[in-house]
Amino acid sequence: MTVRFLSAPDSETQVRGEIVFEDAPASGKCESPELWGKKGKVALIPGDLHNSNNPNNPDKIMTALVGGGKRGKFSDAVLRDVAAEFTRACGAHSCSRLSLELSLDGEAQKFSRAASGAAAEGALAGAYSFDKYLGKSRKKLPLESFALVGGDEAGLERGRIVGEAESYAKDLCNEPGNVVNPLTFTLLATKLSAQLGLDCSISDEKEIAEAGMNALWSVGKGSATPPRLVHLVYRPEGPARKRVAIVGKGVTFDSGGLCVKTREGIKTMKHDKSGACVMMGVMKAVAELKLPIEVNGIAGLVENMPDGGAYRPDDVIRAMNGKTIEILNTDAEGRLTLADVLTFASKLEPDAILDVATLTGTAKAALGSYTAALLCDDDALSAALVRAAAIAGERLHRLDMDDERLREGLNGVHADLRQASPDGGGTIIGGMFLREFVDPSIPWAHIDIAATGWYDKNFGVYSKGSSAYSLRTIVEYLSSL
Repeated sequence: MTVRFLSAPDSETQVRGEIVFEDAPASGKCESPELWGKKGKVALIPGDLHNSNNPNNPDKIMTALVGGGKRGKFSDAVLRDVAAEFTRACGAHSCSRLSLELSLDGEAQKFSRAASGAAAEGALAGAYSFDKYLGKSRKKLPLESFALVGGDEAGLERGRIVGEAESYAKDLCNEPGNVVNPLTFTLLATKLSAQLGLDCSISDEKEIAEAGMNALWSVGKGSATPPRLVHLVYRPEGPARKRVAIVGKGVTFDSGGLCVKTREGIKTMKHDKSGACVMMGVMKAVAELKLPIEVNGIAGLVENMPDGGAYRPDDVIRAMNGKTIEILNTDAEGRLTLADVLTFASKLEPDAILDVATLTGTAKAALGSYTAALLCDDDALSAALVRAAAIAGERLHRLDMDDERLREGLNGVHADLRQASPDGGGTIIGGMFLREFVDPSIPWAHIDIAATGWYDKNFGVYSKGSSAYSLRTIVEYLSSL
C-alpha cells in the first residue's frame, strides 16, 4: 500500500504531532518534563491540544509532542530522524493516519522542498518493519497517511519515492538465504525491470565463465546455486547528461567458504548482499524520479559455500582484466566478486562508477558503527559524495589510498595480486585491491558499508535489520548531475 503524503491534516487524522525544542518552555503540556524537547523523544497525550473544540471527535485524536533537540541545531537531517521516531511511536499505538507540524511563536512554519522530502523519507523509515514471516497478531499496522503541515508537495512526493525505494532495498536484503539466492534475485530483478521499463540482462554461469569472469565464478562455484550477473539499465526519455554505473556486492549468503566463519560470525550473513540490494533500490528511485541521466545497475550474485567444488586458499585465479590473484582467505570473497563486475562496468565507459559493499570488518574498527568508509582517488567525486551524504543524513568518511608502501603488501608471491596485506589497513587495502580492476581513466568511488549496513536496534531512521545505507546518498548524488 502506498502511503498518502499531504501538506495539511485531513478528517481521518488520528495523531497530531507537534515538534518541540529543549530550549522552549513546556507550558505544562508534558507530564514528563525531563523528556521535553529531547531529540527523538515522543510523548503521546490523549486529546487534541491544538483545538479542544475539534469537531472530528476529539476523543479519538491524540497529540504527540516530538522532541526536536536544540532549536539552533534543528536541520533537515534532524527532521528526518524526528519524523521517523514520530511514526515509529505512533505505530506502536496502532495509529496509522498522522500529521506533524512545527510552530514557532504560535505560527505554523512552512517547510522547504528539501525539508519536506526529508520528512517523508523519515516517516517511511520509522514506519518500516520486516514482518513478512510473523503471525498476524505481531504484524505492524502499515502507515496510511502522513501530513506535514506546511510541507512542499513536490518535496513530499520525492521523499515518498526515495523512502519507498529504501524500504524495497531493506525488504530484499532482510530476506533469508533460503528465499533469496542468486537465481531468485535475478527473478526479482527481472520483475523490477518490467515494472519500471528498465533494460535487463542476466548472465548465467556459462556466460560468466566464457566472459573470463573467473573471480566471480570461483566464489560462486562452491554452491549448489550457480552465480549470476545482473545488469539493469535506466535510460531517460531525452538525451542523457551523464552515464553512471552503480555496482553492488551480491553475496546472498556468506559462510566464509572453506575458511568457514565461526558460529557467531556467520549470523546475519544474509545481509552480505546489501550492496546489490542498495543498487536495486537506487534503480527503482532513479526510474521513478525520471532523472536525466543513464544509470547502469550491476551486481555479481553468488553464494559463498564450502562444498567439494569450492575455491581454496593458494588457488591462483585469472580475473576478467587478465590480472592473476593468489587466494589467501576464502572469506575475503567480496573483493573477488566485485573485481570482475568493476571490469565489466569499466567496459561501459561511464562518466563515473560507484560501488557499494559490505566489504571489510575493519571498517567498524576504524570508523564505528554509524559512518561508512569512502575510498576514492578523485577529489571532485569524493567531495560530491560527501556533500550528498550530508544532505541525505548519512555519514561518509574518506580514507586515502596514497600509501605506496601499504600498496606493496598486495603484491602476490605467485600471482600479480593477493587478496590482503600483512601490513594492516584492511579497509584501505580492500579499496586498493578493487582499484586494480577499474579503468584508471574513469572516476570511481568505493563505499564500504560493512559497519553500517545492518543494525540490531531501532534508532532514528534505522530499524532492526538492513539499513540500505548509502542509498539516499547515491540518489542525492545522481540527482545533482
